[in-house]
Amino acid sequence: MISKIKNFIGWIKTKRWFFAFKKIIMHIKNKLRKSYERLYLKFLRIFKSKNGLVVKKILDYKMYLNINDPGLSKQLLLKGIREERQTEIWRKMIKPEMNVLECGANLGYYALMEAAIVGSKGKVYAIEPIPENFRILKKNIELNNFGHIIEPYNLAVSDQEGNFDIAVTKNSNFATMLLDKNIVSNPIAKKLNQQIKEIIKIKTVRIDNFLKDKRDIDLIRMDIEGYEIKIIEGLINTIKKSKKPIKLFIELHPIVFRDNKVISNFVNVLLDLNLKPLCLVNTAGTKLLDFNQENLIETINRENAPGIFLEYKI
Repeated sequence: MISKIKNFIGWIKTKRWFFAFKKIIMHIKNKLRKSYERLYLKFLRIFKSKNGLVVKKILDYKMYLNINDPGLSKQLLLKGIREERQTEIWRKMIKPEMNVLECGANLGYYALMEAAIVGSKGKVYAIEPIPENFRILKKNIELNNFGHIIEPYNLAVSDQEGNFDIAVTKNSNFATMLLDKNIVSNPIAKKLNQQIKEIIKIKTVRIDNFLKDKRDIDLIRMDIEGYEIKIIEGLINTIKKSKKPIKLFIELHPIVFRDNKVISNFVNVLLDLNLKPLCLVNTAGTKLLDFNQENLIETINRENAPGIFLEYKI
């Protein structure tokens, strides 16, 4: 009987009308989901927001989220988490009393997570260049009483020190310092034109110099929308002179560049520093990607913005 049922289901799935019906159901489900999301966000905007901010419990802490932000804030308001697999792996890497460098802290999703785990004997240095993000980041630190753990800095990391242009975008997590149209791919250049609100000046630091008077670092997390290729030169001494192992997470951005060789060369620099790849996550941060030493770069370049976890051992 079970065999007959399985055969019948298999027969149904071979029919064109089945696929057409399935497509219609998926379309209806997506329409209903989007309608629900619009209504829920409208409810939050009318009844829960204050000065454009809504407080929501995220993992083990609370966050102020920008109701008008169509990027990270919207995702967290709707789901309460982002980049699920990536989040899971990073949480396992963080240990009590560790010291963490957070480059591109945004509103504090990862910085707050790190602070909750490292505790009062640990430290999180949270660097965020966009003034509005930085303002909310500080409010989130205060909201969770993490002021003794997280040190926020309104800076950008770079290979040079000075004051440089950065694009402030509609999505809080899309700001970028990569504004050279000869480097940036056409799809990203087009998206930037739609997203940019203004160009501002921001003070930049090299990580090596920034960390001179800070604690020895255990973990470095970096999500800076393609600018990771620029900052590695300012990170070399921190890695090579470390007195203890360092683990890193770097979000790579093949989609940002016209030439795939940009990311390929960057990954080779990381490998030349004896950074060992531990795992790769897909663009959405929801699943692991299979790779080996031979196909690592190819696997990375197949994704839009994969994340790589690395380890430096003494």
